[in-house]
Amino acid sequence: MKLKELFAIITSTAKQTGASEPFLVGGMVRDIAMKRFGNIKDIDITCGDATSDALGSALVGRIPGATYTKFSDGHGRLTVESFNVDFSNNFNIKGVDKELLQFGITRPKSIEKEAYSRDFTCNSMLMPLDLSRIYDITNRGLKDIQAKTIDTCLNPAITLGSDPRRIARVIYLGAKLGFKPSQRVEEWIKTNKKLLGYVEKQYMSEKINKAMQADPKLAFELINGLGLNEYVPNSAAYRDFVVNDPEALYRSLNG
Repeated sequence: MKLKELFAIITSTAKQTGASEPFLVGGMVRDIAMKRFGNIKDIDITCGDATSDALGSALVGRIPGATYTKFSDGHGRLTVESFNVDFSNNFNIKGVDKELLQFGITRPKSIEKEAYSRDFTCNSMLMPLDLSRIYDITNRGLKDIQAKTIDTCLNPAITLGSDPRRIARVIYLGAKLGFKPSQRVEEWIKTNKKLLGYVEKQYMSEKINKAMQADPKLAFELINGLGLNEYVPNSAAYRDFVVNDPEALYRSLNG
């Protein structure tokens, strides 16, 4: 199945079932904005409300061989041939309505609250399934991509403090995209790095391993620059880079 066919089925199913308009969100929109057109397998979709999950469920039976799995965090995944299509759980950070007042948003729509509740500005943009345009809801996603900066949609204390796993994602995305954290994100992580002690070791290890696979030199620089060395000892890739290959370590520090 081609991506265009899949999106056409999702769009028609949304109309037939009364779901709100579905949008692409997250990594695929970011990569399109960066003109990174690789082999697309993972797709994130949101309707901006509870109909996201209903839409995902409704697609089973309309697409031959498709399956739908519901996860503990509330989001669902449609598996279609080589595609994994994740349907949003419409997560809202506690108190997001109040936080949006600083941006002059007094009556936020559900989809706006969801966008600002996402981890980073580069992952908060939306795109209709006809790929006609990008909706930069925070007005900072495209700007931060151009600046190669990882910044939070809200104050880091809220965005990262609500889920410390997002600190690990700073390293992973930084290495994957060649981005650096903004000054406020960097300062907040350095001050609050102990929160990583609450992150599952397996999750932390997986993200660091992926970061090291993407760009070991940049991943190493990010880990050390943020003072997070003590929180990544379970990462085999990091351990091998630092301990088992001292020449690689020297090269990373000296270009």
